[in-house]
Amino acid sequence: MRLLTALAAATLAASAALLPVGPALAGDGPSGSACPSTNFELLIVDDLTAQGYMVPALVDESGNNNGLVCGDPFTRWQQRLFCFKFGPCTVPIIYNFTDDIIFPR
Repeated sequence: MRLLTALAAATLAASAALLPVGPALAGDGPSGSACPSTNFELLIVDDLTAQGYMVPALVDESGNNNGLVCGDPFTRWQQRLFCFKFGPCTVPIIYNFTDDIIFPR
């Protein structure tokens, strides 16, 4: 029960950012930007916003506001559990978003 509660709490904000189209990866992001772990993908906020995602812009604005965020895609099991608990999911990818880290040069 704790796992389900923790999963629901950790992903509630991400559920507001759902859209049926997957986001583009930030291949040429500013040097020195990175995600907190290998599970996260560096994503471009403008691309996500154009696809209807709202949470990445909020995460970036409250962080370093450089136009990049990190997204940790749910596993199939996590996504099925989330969709079962909170209703039908209409997107192929659900992310847990966090701001990227900028390393000083």
